[in-house]
Amino acid sequence: EFLNEHFMEMINELPAIAVSVQPDDLDCPAPIHKETAELFKKISEAAEEPADITEYGIMMWYHFCKATQKRIQNPAVYAAAIHYLAYNSTLDSQVTQKQIGERYGIAPNRISTISNDILDVLEQELEDPAPAIPSIQQRSPQAASPLAAEQELQKLMGELNQNDFKNLDEVNAFINSRLNTPQNNVKNAAQNKKEEAQDLIYQAFETNGKKRYKLAEEALQLNPNNADAYNILAEKATSLEEASHLYKTGMEAGIKDLGKAFLLKNKGHFWGLIETRPFMRAKKHYADSLIQLGKPKEAIREYEELLTLNPNDSQGVRDNLFIAYVDQGDLKNAKRLLELYKEETTQGLLNGVLLEVLQNGFTAKATTLLKKVKKQNKFVLAYLTGQNKIPKNLPEYYGWGDENEAIIYAHAHQHLWGRVDGIVEWLKK
Repeated sequence: EFLNEHFMEMINELPAIAVSVQPDDLDCPAPIHKETAELFKKISEAAEEPADITEYGIMMWYHFCKATQKRIQNPAVYAAAIHYLAYNSTLDSQVTQKQIGERYGIAPNRISTISNDILDVLEQELEDPAPAIPSIQQRSPQAASPLAAEQELQKLMGELNQNDFKNLDEVNAFINSRLNTPQNNVKNAAQNKKEEAQDLIYQAFETNGKKRYKLAEEALQLNPNNADAYNILAEKATSLEEASHLYKTGMEAGIKDLGKAFLLKNKGHFWGLIETRPFMRAKKHYADSLIQLGKPKEAIREYEELLTLNPNDSQGVRDNLFIAYVDQGDLKNAKRLLELYKEETTQGLLNGVLLEVLQNGFTAKATTLLKKVKKQNKFVLAYLTGQNKIPKNLPEYYGWGDENEAIIYAHAHQHLWGRVDGIVEWLKK
């Protein structure tokens, strides 16, 4: 039953699973090098970091050891530096040297020095087209991006569709063979125009300037229903109205590309189907543009449809939908949404406080929730109350509990809090 429901989501994770590596797999120059890798793995797993961080960090450490044959005295210093580099290379959010240092009992300045040394050594390794371990190229910061994994999965699914498998064993054997044999982006002769168009789009996503838009236009010539091409062209729109129109056109093109029957049949696990993602991106961009154009009701409808298609909410739709609900005074649906996606994050907790205050006033429950918020993020209340000004240029990333998280939350939600009489005084108190 689970496989029937989540097969495509599991397939989506296979490229990452294929590069799994452990300290015991490494032929390290000295025992202390393996000890360092094991310490990093232990701390990483204790912090419940994603497996990508652990695996990528171990591979980075292996290449560093092989390249330098360095004699080290304190494994913790190097483990902390690898942890810092691996985390900030593989995740959109960031972790500070101070935070990592606290886990290993190491001063932040030591992590800074060692991590720079490691980067200097690995710079050439990460760019080498034929590294000692093929996986190291796959796990480089660029290749680890979600779109790179999406492109690889699309190729895999295309190859699966071209084969006439007699049973599941043949499918498994093919997938294992495919994942263990690097494809080096060799173009399949049988690739159709639709697939060629999406390949151009993936190239465009990694390109800037005029070439980016030229690739999108070329993709539309091959497949006029490529939703991602419109997503890219909307970036150079001269007005919000023009951008919104392009996003809507892309969304409608995506529906034509997939077919309405496909939408109905696969509703509920859309993001797991790789071919749906251009349409899903266009639909979310369109909904976001409607918010900016002052059309929240229309945007809410688009957000709700996205969650119906993909209840797992891989796109983070629920964040903007909550704001839209509260903006419209629809506290009932806002509460339903919070209960559906219950999260002990700064945003989840603060939204819970806001909803409690809007519905019932400054209750004991609201005070209890606020105490949890203060433990989660010590910076956020200063921005909500206006004690600290929100900068014009928002941070490009944030980490849980850091100041960037506080800035991003306050920027998106401050207008909602400002509607509550006496809220600033209560928050300060």
